[in-house]
Amino acid sequence: MNRERAKELLPIIQAYADGAVMQERDPDDPDEEWHDFTSHFQPAGYIYRIKPEPREFWVCHGTDDNYVLQSRCVTTDCFKVREVLE
Repeated sequence: MNRERAKELLPIIQAYADGAVMQERDPDDPDEEWHDFTSHFQPAGYIYRIKPEPREFWVCHGTDDNYVLQSRCVTTDCFKVREVLE
């Protein structure tokens, strides 16, 4: 492992140590989906990431029949969206 790979993996290892859910995939298979980390850590063999958390936001009716994403509901013409991650 070189220094650049160590820098790349440092936040992943820290998040794993802190209890975050990790995901991995095979770098040789670009069509493979991310899956939750269940095996032993192999820094040279897989690509790792911290499992993303679904986002929640409000979609509000704006001017000119456009919709605007908001962090909170600002009018009565809004609906809440929760992202689905697979």
